[in-house]
Amino acid sequence: MRFARNIGDDMVWEEEKESQDRSKKKGFLAMSEEKPAELLPDDLENTIKFELEQNNRPDDDGINRFEIYKRRYKSLLADYADKFPNKKKLAYLAVLSVTGKVLKSALTVGISMQRLRTWRGDAKNTKTPLNAELFCKLEEESDRFFDELLLSEIDRRAVEGVREPIYYAGEKVGEKTKYSDNLLMFRTKARLPQYRESHTQVNINNEDSGDIEINFQVPEMNQEVENKEVIDVEAEVDG
Repeated sequence: MRFARNIGDDMVWEEEKESQDRSKKKGFLAMSEEKPAELLPDDLENTIKFELEQNNRPDDDGINRFEIYKRRYKSLLADYADKFPNKKKLAYLAVLSVTGKVLKSALTVGISMQRLRTWRGDAKNTKTPLNAELFCKLEEESDRFFDELLLSEIDRRAVEGVREPIYYAGEKVGEKTKYSDNLLMFRTKARLPQYRESHTQVNINNEDSGDIEINFQVPEMNQEVENKEVIDVEAEVDG
């Protein structure tokens, strides 16, 4: 009888253990289905996706701003999650990185310009929030990020070319690659100073004293220009 009672006790213990295991497993699954705290709510994520993808052309293999936004947000999250508990700040910075527009980025993540000024520490009669200076630096960094993104798109259109579909009788029959010579010219001038036009020469015919040569000097980038007296050319010619 004792042996049977021991077996029964073991059976009861096994049933309790299985019940506990099932409860733990159910609780784990419930936790795994919840959205991690560092991720944005689904409605905000969908809004950002809609705003960033609404102008995408299905036949264009250009920059996918939403994919770049996600990578940028993930990078900011990894570096600054402990500094900014409000993840909307990081979402705003990530959107700014792919749009270059402050107002559009703020509206996309659902914040007002007043709230943005508060985050920067610029709002009147408001206590400067923690890490406001860091937020401003990251805002400037996001603006430069967009500059690089813009240059990448210029290079793509100028050097790699953009694929455009060819249609005949309403049906797509092929593709062609279109390049932008103008973008290539401006990109070259921006990088190589020797290809920039330094001056323009204009000749004015004067019967009395011959030709008058006027040079309009165009300063190089970041070059300081001295203020000089402006000469009335017409008065000089008439005189």
